[in-house]
Amino acid sequence: DIPKIAEGNGVYAVLVTVKGKMTSDMRVFVTPEDILLVMEAGHEQTVFEILSRYAILSQVTLENVTETFGLLSLQGPKAGEILEAWVGNPLKLESEFQHEEKETPVEGGKKNTVRLKIIRCSRTGEGTGYDLLLPGEDLDAVWNILLAKGRPKGLRPAGMAALETFRIEQGVPRFGHDMNEETFPLEANLLNAI
Repeated sequence: DIPKIAEGNGVYAVLVTVKGKMTSDMRVFVTPEDILLVMEAGHEQTVFEILSRYAILSQVTLENVTETFGLLSLQGPKAGEILEAWVGNPLKLESEFQHEEKETPVEGGKKNTVRLKIIRCSRTGEGTGYDLLLPGEDLDAVWNILLAKGRPKGLRPAGMAALETFRIEQGVPRFGHDMNEETFPLEANLLNAI
């Protein structure tokens, strides 16, 4: 029930057909200006087309910003510590999907600062992680900054294979792999998304 979500918070949700089968799962974030949907890569066009059918009935404007933004994920018990070493002040994100925007200095980016959305998001099921949503043009610069700040604390780059291993060990389903358009949310144990 998106209207009940307070600004700075979010939820995990599924978009279903009229028969109750999933078309995508997503994370929904409410900001002062808009509602942001983040989903698995490759599903954004399907979701956009479905929501476009209903936009004429509401006072909303839909925009697909997939090509504009990039996402980096910082996971593990020291993720918050590493992130705070860069942004400079303690994060006040205590629960899953809480988020805040920060204007942060960045060397090597397109500008001297980058505006990023920091989201409390555990992708490994361990409860300790953050997603960083930022302009795609600043991804390389932010990646390098995080590695520089995090290496002394044990930060190492990890790819999708490592994420898949953690995710499977923790029983976190992923759309397109463990569930698809034939799956009912209850079959995937997604009670928290309904």
